Amino acid sequence: MLDTCQIEIRNAADTLVRALSCLDRHAATTVTWDGKDTAGALVPDGSYTWRIVGATDGISLADYDGSTSALSGAITVQPWVTAQSPGADSITVSQTANVTATFSAPVVTYNATNRTVTLNPIRTLSRYSHYRVPVGDDGPLSGT
Repeated sequence: MLDTCQIEIRNAADTLVRALSCLDRHAATTVTWDGKDTAGALVPDGSYTWRIVGATDGISLADYDGSTSALSGAITVQPWVTAQSPGADSITVSQTANVTATFSAPVVTYNATNRTVTLNPIRTLSRYSHYRVPVGDDGPLSGT
């Protein structure tokens, strides 16, 4: 049984970015990192590592062979959508409304200050239609 347990998130310079408490020191657990540092700010894109750190009776956590290498791994942080307009499953959207997506990091140069991409359709959108704006490699704008 562990007396202490946390997951350390470190950047490429091995600087501690965030420490997450293990939710249950006595059993297997899942820890989720929201991509933020200890101050609550989103971290820049890039490579990070995680490491389990714990102790029992003052003895540091180690693997069965005495090493700690199996208690760590890599994480890659990529931009993600942090806000969108209209919101998911919106049903009362103006036919002339712009579609916006705000990302966790700059992904285009349209507006790097607020990290917002605005899509302004070249024609008025059809009423009572569903539109999908994939972000990533999902394909072009589509409507049904």
